[in-house]
Amino acid sequence: MLERGGRVDPAIRAELFSLLDITGSSDEKLRGTRHARVAELCNSLGNVASAIIASRGGAPDQKDILLLKPLSQAIQACFSGAITDVAQVKVIAARVGVVIFPIISSLQKYNFLAM
Repeated sequence: MLERGGRVDPAIRAELFSLLDITGSSDEKLRGTRHARVAELCNSLGNVASAIIASRGGAPDQKDILLLKPLSQAIQACFSGAITDVAQVKVIAARVGVVIFPIISSLQKYNFLAM
């Protein structure tokens, strides 16, 4: 469970910091590889994790919590070859932080979000 009493669970918080470490170095590690397009989504995932961590004592924004799964699924889809078009990656990454519903619609359209 991500929240406990309206606050980010300490164990989840530690995992989010680990996620930041991974996403923070993704651009460098993926540059020049066939998976370079995934770095943009990794950066978006890192931004979402940062926003959740920044909630400190307050409850994290539900939008950010809802973005974790579809973003991770989109990253997985890129690595598996299900998303091969750079334009798809850019659309998904550009919509992060704008509003949740268009992101979910895009991910559903490309079958990356099981509802």
